[in-house]
This record gives sequence, C-alpha cells and structure tokens, in this order.
Amino acid sequence: MSRILIIEDEAAAAKGFKSMLEFEGFEVMTAKDSKQGMKIYKNFIPDLVLLDVYLGSETGYAICEKLRETEPTLPIVFLTNSNTELNQVRGFSVGADDYIIKVEASERPQLFAAKLKAAINRVRRMGAKSPESIDEFMVDNVRVNVVAKTVIGPGINETLTGTEADILDILHASSNKVVLYSDLMKRLRGSALVDSDMLHVHISHLRKKLGERASRKLMAIKSRGYLLCK
Repeated sequence: MSRILIIEDEAAAAKGFKSMLEFEGFEVMTAKDSKQGMKIYKNFIPDLVLLDVYLGSETGYAICEKLRETEPTLPIVFLTNSNTELNQVRGFSVGADDYIIKVEASERPQLFAAKLKAAINRVRRMGAKSPESIDEFMVDNVRVNVVAKTVIGPGINETLTGTEADILDILHASSNKVVLYSDLMKRLRGSALVDSDMLHVHISHLRKKLGERASRKLMAIKSRGYLLCK
C-alpha cells in the first residue's frame, strides 16, 4: 500500500482528501503545518507528499525546496485552490512533480488518484532499472540509505556500520534472490567481516536495527545464504 502525506492547514480539506485517498487504497497521514509535516515525514516515510501553497508561517514552496535537498526523487504534488499561472510556474520551479487544483481533484477523485499512482510508479520504475545504483531504498516500512548509513522508519532511527550497509546494499541489488554465503563473503572482502560466524552476527544486528516488521524481509535460507524480499 502506497503512503501519502498531506500537508494542509484547513482541517476540513485535509480530512476530506484523506478519506478520498484512503477509499482509493492509499495509506494517508495529515499535517497542519511545516513543523508537524516534517516530523511526521521522518517517521511515516511517505511515497508521495501533497502540499498546499499557503500554510501560515511557511509556504508549500519552502517545504518543497526543503524536501528536495534530501529527497531528489520523492514525488511532490501541490494540491491547492491557487490556480494562477504564476503560482503553478513557481511550484514546478521549486521541484514539484505536478500541480493540481482542489476543486478538480474533488470532482474527479479517480483521475486524481491515478495521477498520484503514476507519480509514485515512475519513481519505482526508475529504481527497478538499475537496482545496483540505488543508494536509498525501502525495506517494508523503513527507509535504508547505504551512503548515509541510516535506517529510518516508524519509531526507528538507527545508524549502520560500513559492513552492515554493504550487506544490505548487496542483498538489495539481488532482491528476491538467494545470495550464497560464499558470494556474500567474497563481495565483503576487505571489510571488518572475516568469517561466517561474524556474518551471522552482522545479520543479527541488522535485524534488530530494521525493527520487528522490516526484519521479516531479511530471510536466512538454511545452509545456503540470505534473501531480502521486496
């Protein structure tokens, strides 16, 4: 289920669009301003962010720019009553993927949902083309960044060791395929990992850092190796 974060200061509008998108099959959370939105974002880790333009002390444009600094591929869509050409141009100039007028979204909810799904799927297809080059990816409900060496999710904010990050990177590049112990050891040569016993220790530490839910995606295949499920 794809996750959407709506940052909207009008409670009635936020509630209405939340219900609409949940009906269309999304998991949705709302925030009333930038501060609350960024806090929820770090824990919820949405697949797409919906932004209003006017949000009190900080505009949607500023939030979009802030997100783009660390999330270059995150789908960001403006959802607003402001339909002037100037505002739409500004929205795209700060990094938005789309700009949708609220009344149009309300009148055509299925088309609205289809646009959001298309934006999310574009990013997923980009990742599927060259998984080896992805520095950041999802493991169930947590986001892993193998360059920053972080694991972030609901109630989770962990730092990976270099070896742990390398293990996840290798397993993710072969998602849904068993990586043999011997192959994993060869590719980790030069790290702190020295034998199979240490490999199992690193995997154990990784499971703890991924959390109870995401760790189920990291599977041990008896006498063969490990597998990371998508």
